[in-house]
Amino acid sequence: MKYLLVKLCYIASILLLVIMIMVTISFLLNIDSVYNFFFSDIGSTIRGILALLSIIFWVYCISIWAKFDKKVYRLFMLIFLTNFYTIFYFRRILREGWMFKSQAD
Repeated sequence: MKYLLVKLCYIASILLLVIMIMVTISFLLNIDSVYNFFFSDIGSTIRGILALLSIIFWVYCISIWAKFDKKVYRLFMLIFLTNFYTIFYFRRILREGWMFKSQAD
């Protein structure tokens, strides 16, 4: 169950990143329909839910870092590049098996 929740937060982080890129490109290219959708009431709700799940995922990645990793530059990257680096750091968590070690504790 925990793995499913973390995976959902991981997908939400990716979707939030894609939305941020789409909004930036639509703003630069003056595509008002995409830009207006994500700043409407429905778009704000979607962004809010995705941002909440991304923050939960970010805190989870920092807690895994505190238990297993201890490399300071990765902590700085998690703090300063929040949503951008957590996507890549989660792949490290899965590759090293830290997620399943934390469930055993």
